[in-house]
Amino acid sequence: TDAEKIDFYKAFLADKPFEAEIPLFNGTVKAKFRTLTVQEAAEVFEVLRKDQANGEVTTDASYMLMLTNYRLANSLIAVNDTPFLQDITREKNSTKEESYLKVKVRSIMAWPIFKLSAYAEAFKQFEEKVQTLTNEIQTENFWAAVK
Repeated sequence: TDAEKIDFYKAFLADKPFEAEIPLFNGTVKAKFRTLTVQEAAEVFEVLRKDQANGEVTTDASYMLMLTNYRLANSLIAVNDTPFLQDITREKNSTKEESYLKVKVRSIMAWPIFKLSAYAEAFKQFEEKVQTLTNEIQTENFWAAVK
C-alpha cells in the first residue's frame, strides 16, 4: 500500500528497522515483524556457526530450519499488540557460552509445530513484503507514493 511505502521510506531515511503487521487466521491474530539490523543478521550466522561446531546443526535441513527460527524469533516483536520476548536482549541475556538468540529460539521451539509453521509462513510473507518494497524503492512508482 502507499502507507507501507511511506513507512518503508521513513525507516530507510532514519536508519531504523521497517515494521509491518501480517495477519494470521483471517486476521484473528496479528503478527508484527521488524527487519533485522546488519549486526543482528551477522549474529544469527555466528550462532549457527557455533551450533555447527557443537554438533547441534548437522544437516542442510537443520541449518535452514534454525536459520529461519533465529531470524523469526528476533524479528517478531508483537502478537496482537502484545510485545513478544522484548525482555530477552543481547545486553541482558547473552553470555560467553550462549547468545540471547538461543534463549529466544528456545521459546518458539516449545510451540506446537502448527503454531511455528503459521508464524513461519507469516514471517515469509513479511520478508516478501520487504523484498518488494526494496525493489520498488528503485522505481518511479515508489517515489510517487512519498511525494
